[in-house]
Amino acid sequence: MFSTVYVFSVLFNLFFQSFIPSHNEKMPQIAFLHLRIYKQSEPSVKLINAIYTNGNLKKYPENSLNTSILFIKIQGQQYRDSLTIEHPLYQHIEVFDETGNIHRVLVDLDSADFFIRFAIPPHQKINELKFFEMSSNKNIRFLNSIQL
Repeated sequence: MFSTVYVFSVLFNLFFQSFIPSHNEKMPQIAFLHLRIYKQSEPSVKLINAIYTNGNLKKYPENSLNTSILFIKIQGQQYRDSLTIEHPLYQHIEVFDETGNIHRVLVDLDSADFFIRFAIPPHQKINELKFFEMSSNKNIRFLNSIQL
């Protein structure tokens, strides 16, 4: 019933919480967030689990996002950043047709789990994440925000 990733995430959080530093440390932090997005009349994003650890994050590689995308604005009192990821509700898969040729098709999901990670500079605290989606026709729509 529950996904393996979700069960692992919950168990890890329960058993190792005392070893995970809070995100108020004086060192750079990395936030690992497990999120779920739901497609409804108004899509929404829900935080499943958050883990913070000391460290520096390598920069994300530049990629070509030519499909629907999800923008994430990261906000603290004196800190702002953003991420752009492929939209978790729209997945490209490869399928075989009746002649044996491979084609890429776009699958439209009702819900999807996804993970993001981002750096938190020293002496900063992240208060909120804001989620926006941009469709393939370039329309941008605010989904919701999550308080951390």
